[in-house]
Amino acid sequence: MCHTYPSPVGAASTAEIEATALDVPCVTQAAVRPPGPDGELHLWVATEHSAEEVLRSLFERLEAAKVPDRCWVLDRLR
Repeated sequence: MCHTYPSPVGAASTAEIEATALDVPCVTQAAVRPPGPDGELHLWVATEHSAEEVLRSLFERLEAAKVPDRCWVLDRLR
């Protein structure tokens, strides 16, 4: 399911962010949770890279307001 949420640069969709994360080399799976009560956007990825490397790559590909606040790295997503 694709969620759209407001961001300072316009509406962003979870599908757009997931697709962009999958464009990062070595990211094989990605999932985004729209901002909840804490207001933070969370991204889970399956990759050999660190969370910092993934977020850095996303900053190169997306407007800053669309980059997740937190990134969690796992071996694989269920």
